[in-house]
Amino acid sequence: MAEHSRELSTEECLERLRSQSVGRIVFCADGAPQIYPVNFAVDSGSIVFRTSAYGLLAAGVHQSEVAFEVDELDLEHHHGWSVIAHGQGQMLDADETQDLTSLHMLEPWAAGSRTLHFRITPRQLTGRQFGRDR
Repeated sequence: MAEHSRELSTEECLERLRSQSVGRIVFCADGAPQIYPVNFAVDSGSIVFRTSAYGLLAAGVHQSEVAFEVDELDLEHHHGWSVIAHGQGQMLDADETQDLTSLHMLEPWAAGSRTLHFRITPRQLTGRQFGRDR
């Protein structure tokens, strides 16, 4: 079996982001890296998610440099892809929230009130497809 790996173009990265609804956001808080799974949508090339107003995620992401990762793995066939976005987290105001075209896609899986909306506009977007040929 031959292994293969290739970098994804920016458009391929966006296509793969749009194909998923759960990703992981990475930020620093309390002196350590934090990783949280979040439901998200892609809106005009940026990543949008909801969270609670008083949690560590909201405090750690607002106006901070973050990374966002989403992937898809086929464990049976040993191939998949991964996309990573780097950018700054921005809390959206009520007007910006109303303008979201992807709002219907942002239903959180987690219990509780998730009233804050955040946007990550990628300044860097990279991806890789990898696996084994049969």
